Amino acid sequence: MKLKKRFGSITKNMQDRRPLVVDVNVVISALMHKGDSLEVFLQNFVKEKFDFISPYFLLIELSKYTEKIMKKTKLSSEELLEMTNFVMNQIILIRDIEFSDKVEEAKEILKEHYKDSPYLALALARNCNLFSGDKTLKSLYPERIKNPKEILYKLDNY
Repeated sequence: MKLKKRFGSITKNMQDRRPLVVDVNVVISALMHKGDSLEVFLQNFVKEKFDFISPYFLLIELSKYTEKIMKKTKLSSEELLEMTNFVMNQIILIRDIEFSDKVEEAKEILKEHYKDSPYLALALARNCNLFSGDKTLKSLYPERIKNPKEILYKLDNY
């Protein structure tokens, strides 16, 4: 799978791009199930409407699922690496210190679902939305959490 051949390279003014925090579950979904999550990354690669950002915490969470992803997708390690690189090269990783002042607020909002507080804290700190397929997370803060279909809609209608 050669993604560069499919989409080529397009450059757009960085000022037109909006920050969007990426939850690990949409990265895993893009790698395992493809579907809407992968489509968001494919379309944004071309349209360059969002600057995907995420806490470094994403790397820790993603590393826990690498073996499961390989087994479920039956991709070779080279194919999985290519897909992972395609997705991860679009995500800017942000140091915890840049959103640490919002962690407690995020934990209060998320209550028992506090495991996602680094993602929400970053979204609060950057005053942007959080891209996640987690339905529980969406139910706790629907105005800030956007699922893959909502992001695809934004990509199509900006």
